[in-house]
Amino acid sequence: MIESVIFDMDGVLIDSEPLWQEAEILIFGNLGVPITKGKCLEVQGLKLTEVIKFWYDLYSWENVSFQEVQEDVLQTVMNLIREKGEKINGVEELLSYFSKKIPKIKIGLASSSDFRLILEVVEKLNIKHYFDFIHSAEFELVGKPFPDIYLTVAANFNVKPENCLVFEDSYNGVRAAKAAGMKVVAIPETSIFHSKIFDIADVKIEKLTNFNENIFEKLNSL
Repeated sequence: MIESVIFDMDGVLIDSEPLWQEAEILIFGNLGVPITKGKCLEVQGLKLTEVIKFWYDLYSWENVSFQEVQEDVLQTVMNLIREKGEKINGVEELLSYFSKKIPKIKIGLASSSDFRLILEVVEKLNIKHYFDFIHSAEFELVGKPFPDIYLTVAANFNVKPENCLVFEDSYNGVRAAKAAGMKVVAIPETSIFHSKIFDIADVKIEKLTNFNENIFEKLNSL
């Protein structure tokens, strides 16, 4: 029985993946990393510190610290979100749907983004009041695809992992939720929607507005 629903943020609640790609291509490109949109997808869902290490191991640069790169990327993304970040269609309706469920379903947010960016997003989108707990992989030793972030949210809610439902858009995020033993709804980017890597999810939908009571009941009975 589903007792908790946990949302990823980037690409699920806010259409920020293109903004992350824009920031990463700009900042890493200035460091000599030949990064493209396609290559950005390889690290989608990872913590920013892990993204930086990933590219540094392949294309090491000099005279700029990891901390400086992290701050540059983060500030660029925050500026882009303030300028043009938009709520993904169906977010408000879905959050409202779960908030009205009886018995009460606890609603969580579990993102690889830094906590200050998460707060920026939920305030901008005016959805903070829906969440019972907001958590960042910044506070975990390892990020997605490891399950730690999701297990922390479940523990905070005192809910067994198998009674949690996760909404994720990235492969690394889906892997993390499945590794935690949770049910997963995948909403992959259009260009990779038909990729078999997402077959590990319990349900795959093209957009949040495709989620309905029939799907919920199907997942609730698993």
